[in-house]
Amino acid sequence: MKIVICFDSFKDSISAVDAGQELQEALQKRWPQAQIVNFPLADGGEGSLQCLQHNVGAKLDTEMVKGPLGKPHEVQFAKLDQTAVVELANVSGLQLVPPAKRNPGQTSTYGLGQLIVKLGNQGFKQIVVALGGSSSCDGGTGMAAALGYKFWDAQGRELEPVGDNLVKIARITESHLPHIAAVAACDVSNPLLGPTGAAAVYAPQKGATPQQVEHLEAGLANLAKLIKQKWGRDVTNIAGAGAAGGLAAGVVAFLNASIVSGAEYFMQKCHFEQEIANADLLITGEGSLDNQINWGKLVGKVLEKAGDIPVIAIVGRYPDKSNLEERFQQIISLEKLSGNKDDSLQYPRKYLQMAAGMVEV
Repeated sequence: MKIVICFDSFKDSISAVDAGQELQEALQKRWPQAQIVNFPLADGGEGSLQCLQHNVGAKLDTEMVKGPLGKPHEVQFAKLDQTAVVELANVSGLQLVPPAKRNPGQTSTYGLGQLIVKLGNQGFKQIVVALGGSSSCDGGTGMAAALGYKFWDAQGRELEPVGDNLVKIARITESHLPHIAAVAACDVSNPLLGPTGAAAVYAPQKGATPQQVEHLEAGLANLAKLIKQKWGRDVTNIAGAGAAGGLAAGVVAFLNASIVSGAEYFMQKCHFEQEIANADLLITGEGSLDNQINWGKLVGKVLEKAGDIPVIAIVGRYPDKSNLEERFQQIISLEKLSGNKDDSLQYPRKYLQMAAGMVEV
């Protein structure tokens, strides 16, 4: 019997690598003769670099750039031949901002632009930006500013490139940096604007008030209009453009990048389909299982790739009204095992061991 454990990270709790290792060891005690493989994956969010390091031996290196609040800090990137892979969550992720200071109208992606410039200067031919876990909603203007773009209001004053100022932009002047080949690996397929867009769905998770969500929506719409006027690129109808506070749209506009499914990208780079070709069972999971699996999340992609292989989901939490039971052989919620959300977040190893005892093959 071959079991492949393909977790994403459990947000605010445990990494995909560590969660998979804990479950692997517990299952191996139940079935000593089974081949049980820990195969951590990512969809562009936290843990993307560790996924490459664990599965294909990617080398990690570091650079100093500005964080989401402007304070310099050290960030990692992965090296795959002539490609550098950058994880936005490491550069300007929500976990880098204390809860009391979370404000997607003021946090910035400037550090990402700094990192892209540094990696381009190092000679990398392609830069892949894994776009999950962001703290901002600046449409990629912070990144663009570090690349040399400038943003001006109607009175000719240069604007700070943050979400709250998007609605004030009247003119964009271009960068003169050499072209850098880039790919945006997204963990969602949401559009830039509208009820399923960057501001409406994700800004509240980053600390935005309802009034600020409306302001950010108007700002992103203004930015999209200016992008179309200047370069003829309509970023409003691109699937995934709403990822990371509209950063995906900005990467398309300011770097002429393509957007790809983060889950598909990391599965391909890690040779996931080859790994599961002779598997008898897949166990996947992440921090929360809900209907977002239909929007490009990793667990949904695992279901797609599984074919006839049964899939069990072990997740941090599973809202009762998600109605996904028929898509899995079994769903196990660590929160329900613990009876307490905080307890399951703080002691995930304990509840993963309990979950291992409940797995039905």
